[in-house]
Amino acid sequence: MSDLPTTSNGKIARLPARLREEVNRRLHDGETGPQILAWLNATPEAQEVCRKQFDGEPVSPQNLSAWRAGGFQKWLTDQKALERTRERAAHSRALAEASGGNLSEGALAQLTGEVMEMVEELALLREAGEEIDPKFITSVNKSLVAARAKELETQALALKEKQIEQSNRDLDLREAAFHMRFAETFLKFFDEEETRRIATSGAGKETKVKELVQHWFGAMPEGIGPPGLKTL
Repeated sequence: MSDLPTTSNGKIARLPARLREEVNRRLHDGETGPQILAWLNATPEAQEVCRKQFDGEPVSPQNLSAWRAGGFQKWLTDQKALERTRERAAHSRALAEASGGNLSEGALAQLTGEVMEMVEELALLREAGEEIDPKFITSVNKSLVAARAKELETQALALKEKQIEQSNRDLDLREAAFHMRFAETFLKFFDEEETRRIATSGAGKETKVKELVQHWFGAMPEGIGPPGLKTL
């Protein structure tokens, strides 16, 4: 039983995806036909397909030649398209990183690159006058919606980061103001003779704290401040 003329129903086309991918990679790497056929016809998967669907006839040089002109060429086209998508995504990510972008912006950049690839493919199909599969248009629309959603998510994240940054800045300003007030208060109290006497006495730290609090603030609510303070 021989192969039909088209590679879509030939021996190699009937092989598992893993084997077809390996055939393509070996062709791409420059292996010779005899080398590829010797390897391929020795695999249990290829032998099983040939036994069940082609009366046990192994993959022939003619089969490989037909695949090289058909399936392999489509694989090359797909690889080029994939590489272009990767390049666009890498370029978009590089731009995001160069502008201080975050992970969310990087994800948006990658998704945008993929959408650009799909839109470009759609334009080429229209220019060539080829019929466009409605499923492909639906896929483009879904990708555009996903890109828009990711863009909104990125914008929301950027806004939240700005809000956090502003909040942290406000906290820093309040902390700095507190430091200034504390320093001013310390100098004010230290100018008093009694404060200097307590601070420079030979008493322990706990005693000094208790005496300074008592001197500055008077009686404290019960349970507040160092032990031994006069309470309200």
